[in-house]
Amino acid sequence: MATLLNHSSGLPNWSDDILAPTFEPGQRWQYSGEGYLLLQAIITAVTGESIETAVSRFVFEPLGMRDSRMHLTDDIRARVVDGVGWLGSSKHFEFIESNAAASMYTTAGDYARFLAALASRSDLLSLTVAAPIPVDPDLGLAWGYGWGIENAEGAPTSGNGETIRGIAHSRCSP
Repeated sequence: MATLLNHSSGLPNWSDDILAPTFEPGQRWQYSGEGYLLLQAIITAVTGESIETAVSRFVFEPLGMRDSRMHLTDDIRARVVDGVGWLGSSKHFEFIESNAAASMYTTAGDYARFLAALASRSDLLSLTVAAPIPVDPDLGLAWGYGWGIENAEGAPTSGNGETIRGIAHSRCSP
């Protein structure tokens, strides 16, 4: 599961080919949406619940994240704004089924609650940066367990989502 979380499983990203590693797992970084879908299947098998139910029960509800969903639902549809695609173009995303790699909808307030909870748990925060896989050593970018890691002036900084060219969507220092 570690190689799935840090995108070093060797699995492709949204490929139509047979799902098989393209390199020895754990050797290098390569983003893989399929890896996160495999994690979703593992969570579903272990909990006996859908990813939506499991994430709601273990994350959203305990943290009071009332405006977060793992897929687009009618109660939040009117508040959803378009995303930003490559080179700043507007991009509309509408996931009607849960997809652990791509479909979470949340608000700034809920995301702040999640980040505050993560920052308050030094054990979890340390785990996210425990075994980084280099993404771009020249830029100080690596990937931990579920988070991009950017070395900023010698201190590791983690950011979820794509950490590209020194930009991270969020920052938490261990």
